[in-house]
Amino acid sequence: RRKWDLDELERLIGEPASTTGRVFHAWKKLLMARRSEPAFNPLGEKEVLDTPPEIFAMRRACPNGKHRIIIAANVSSREMDWECPVHFTKAVNLLSGSEIAPNPSIRLMPFQVMWLKYG
Repeated sequence: RRKWDLDELERLIGEPASTTGRVFHAWKKLLMARRSEPAFNPLGEKEVLDTPPEIFAMRRACPNGKHRIIIAANVSSREMDWECPVHFTKAVNLLSGSEIAPNPSIRLMPFQVMWLKYG
């Protein structure tokens, strides 16, 4: 495991084109999205969904149930079509900003993760 020099790390994080900078800013974006979404409240409802082995999915809701998301991750190197057991007409992927409508399934690219806000 690498031991980082603080000055070097700050320089690499400040370079958006560096691998370190890209990873740092990607994680920062994920954490900011997670913090701003009420459905990630630890006191809210959580349910692991039934999926094929290549997909991990979970449904989460804030304590009052007004904010709901589905977290779906393709953990394989193949495209996967997944018939989500949670019924919704459309959702927004919080990670990309794109709208998703199941037709009747959701396509996940290899190693893709979606945070689908629906309701």
